[in-house]
Amino acid sequence: MSVDKTHHSNGASSPYAQMHLADGVSEHYDQVMYAPDSYDTLIWSLERPFLRSVAASMVRPPGGLRFLDFACGTGRIISALEDLASVSLGVDISPDMLSAARTKVQHSDLRVGDILTDPHVAPGPYDLITSIRFFVNTEEEMRRRVMPSLRNLLAGPDSRLVFNIHMNTINLLPNRLYRLIHGWPPYRSMTVWQAQRLARDAGLEILELHGFGLLPARLHRGGLARAARWFDQLAAGRSPINWLCRDLVFVCRLARA
Repeated sequence: MSVDKTHHSNGASSPYAQMHLADGVSEHYDQVMYAPDSYDTLIWSLERPFLRSVAASMVRPPGGLRFLDFACGTGRIISALEDLASVSLGVDISPDMLSAARTKVQHSDLRVGDILTDPHVAPGPYDLITSIRFFVNTEEEMRRRVMPSLRNLLAGPDSRLVFNIHMNTINLLPNRLYRLIHGWPPYRSMTVWQAQRLARDAGLEILELHGFGLLPARLHRGGLARAARWFDQLAAGRSPINWLCRDLVFVCRLARA
């Protein structure tokens, strides 16, 4: 395990990236967003076994599975999957985030850097690439630049790129209306169609769509919390209505010519 800070780019290429250069951002992420009883922790408990099943089911090339977790943050994803890979690399723009990730991983390499300005930070190729909670948060221009860059790091037709949108616009429609009535700005979100177009324009084919968190987050607090948790556990994964869920996970491969 190592943390390489030599690749850090002070010219972080977006306001979203700049925001994550502040000290202490990892504490809010781990202690507030992913507190033991939070809604995000619930969604992660549903999503984690699915991500492991994707990694475990992949074709193992000679030399084993090469895994990249892009925008790895505090190490939630890479620490959950690293035991399934022979080589695992986590890349993030934030030194503070990677300091937290360092306490979670066992053998993964962790590097601070921006793949757009310094491609050597993640030279590739990789058999599995994950990018979780990035594309909704970042700016549209960055989405269009980053997705093709990740696509170009895939090793071949058996490789997979897994990304998500954790704020599905359709699921958030009641929330958006509530915030509009109160004069509050809406949360940043994406639609399933925006995500599909993003993948398609980057030369990727979506093989699977999985949804997590069908019920509103508010129902997971108070007297209905236990019933809401049971229902969302039942509905998690692939279903005819998974595109309505809050968190959508896409499994992609290189588009066929």
